[in-house]
Amino acid sequence: MHTGIPDALIAAEVDMPGWLLALDRHLDRHFPVLLEWLRPERHRLIDSAPCSLGSPHDAPACGHEWMRRATTPSTLAGHDFRVLIGSAASCRQPYRASVFNLHASSADTLSADAILALGGAARRGGFAHGTSEGPISAQHRVHGGDLIWQIGPGHVGCRDELGRFDPVRFAEQATAPQVRMIEITLGPDRWPDPGGGAFGHPVELMLFIERLRRLSGGKPVGIRWCTGHPLAWFSLVKAMRHTHMTPDFIVVDGLQDDNGTTPLDRAGPAGLRLVHDTLVGTGLRERIRIGCITPVASAFDIARVMALGADWCSSARGFMFALGCIQVQDCHAGACPTGVARRAGHEPRARVMPDKIERVERFHRYTLEALKELLQAAGLSHPDEIRPAHIQRHVGRHAVGSLADRLIDVPPGAVLAAERGEGPWPDAVFARDWPRARADSFSPALPPSCQASLGAEHPVAGVAQARHDVPVLVELPVDGRGVDRHVGMVGVEVREPLGC
Repeated sequence: MHTGIPDALIAAEVDMPGWLLALDRHLDRHFPVLLEWLRPERHRLIDSAPCSLGSPHDAPACGHEWMRRATTPSTLAGHDFRVLIGSAASCRQPYRASVFNLHASSADTLSADAILALGGAARRGGFAHGTSEGPISAQHRVHGGDLIWQIGPGHVGCRDELGRFDPVRFAEQATAPQVRMIEITLGPDRWPDPGGGAFGHPVELMLFIERLRRLSGGKPVGIRWCTGHPLAWFSLVKAMRHTHMTPDFIVVDGLQDDNGTTPLDRAGPAGLRLVHDTLVGTGLRERIRIGCITPVASAFDIARVMALGADWCSSARGFMFALGCIQVQDCHAGACPTGVARRAGHEPRARVMPDKIERVERFHRYTLEALKELLQAAGLSHPDEIRPAHIQRHVGRHAVGSLADRLIDVPPGAVLAAERGEGPWPDAVFARDWPRARADSFSPALPPSCQASLGAEHPVAGVAQARHDVPVLVELPVDGRGVDRHVGMVGVEVREPLGC
């Protein structure tokens, strides 16, 4: 049964005195607003349970994880860790992002006061604030904090009267100084309609990314990929190789919603590690930064995500707690007791804006300060140095291993070598799905016997941008529309066939 209480709190309640547990539950049910005010003290009482050396409770038999200490610790001057995003030749405005950012906050689900507080904290703390899918609201703009504009399959906020992508409306918003990156949302069950979307297959997506990059004035453009079938992901990577065009970043989303309620393991090795390994195995990792959407609640959560291959992470859960969310889970009912969610027909509550801005900013700052302490203990200088071997874990009551023991180490170029028959496949998922992935379709390729029976395809000319900013003419298969809508986007210099 889902209670709405974080798993860490549920586990900790075992060590709470009976009277304190009863009081906690009573406050949670009858005095939610008072509980928001008492939340810091509540966490302190819960977290004060004995768990260190000399505890009467046994350590967990397996699964417990921690950061490995170095013999010689390091000394770091600050905690403002940054990552540079934007390596494409046409990316004229790369962005130095914080390694810990705020996941999307939608104006359709959060109250205006909540978005104002989150935006003010983003400006004060120097981290990016996602807009969610849709237009950039007035509340997002008030404080002038850095924004990641997220565009969904419906192109809400940048479409014309017929629902088609409108480059003029897009450019009007994307060129604003406050918008630092553009993120295209994809999902296994949300592929665009080839008849009305801006792209219908992987190659068109690469062309669309380049188009947005130019319309925005050279800002980083990336993909938010919801972990699904590996074959669709492999199709995207093949399109990158064939067009020599790549997104500036890829955000891995383990199918979690905007409130950060998905467990971390769904955004773990099954999704994030696959993206990292594929880019390493195809020689694209140095050109593409990887972000991960995960319910971060501590500095160790960030360290673990970095160990799995991410360059930065975005979260909503911790920020929402700092804002005042008490997980009543009636957001859709329009009766949020703390005013975090939108209230239908009621005046919003929790309007103490300066206090909430400070609380959210303080959560971000203290989390990164704790990350700094972890890095110093491990003898590292930046989160990008964290590797799976740095994460230790119990693998039995009397045995300790590392996260590296559970992961496959894919050498650079290993996937391409296996494709040429020069080595084994790094993993069974590559052997099964990579040969079937197509650059010109999200659907799997037909067996050779079926392809021969259908006859040769008739390609039409399409234009892409190659490495070193050199335009290239590629061959695109004929689709239902008969022509490629991106022809003429850039000049034509070289003809090169498009394989699968």
